[in-house]
Amino acid sequence: NDETIDDMKGMLSYVDYFLPNEEELKSISGGLSTDEAAKKILSYGVKAVVVKRGGKETLLYTAEGCEKVKTFRLRGSQERSGDRYHRCRRHLRSRLYLRTYK
Repeated sequence: NDETIDDMKGMLSYVDYFLPNEEELKSISGGLSTDEAAKKILSYGVKAVVVKRGGKETLLYTAEGCEKVKTFRLRGSQERSGDRYHRCRRHLRSRLYLRTYK
């Protein structure tokens, strides 16, 4: 798919929270850095961009800036794809709620 952030501008104006992973963001950004792409998406009216990065911390971009949110690893063989993100989801949700409804 060759869609870019600019192609999605009209749709993004109706989106509150955009949650791409790093590869998806690279694919649609046309060569922008993660930081530049997230800021561009925010400029189209999105309230928050949450960039999932696998085993690394999740990046939370809002109008106030970027915050790194730590993910947590499960012990043993219970680890599945996406588990790390889901464990930090509640934490992200509380931060987004507080920022949205101050």
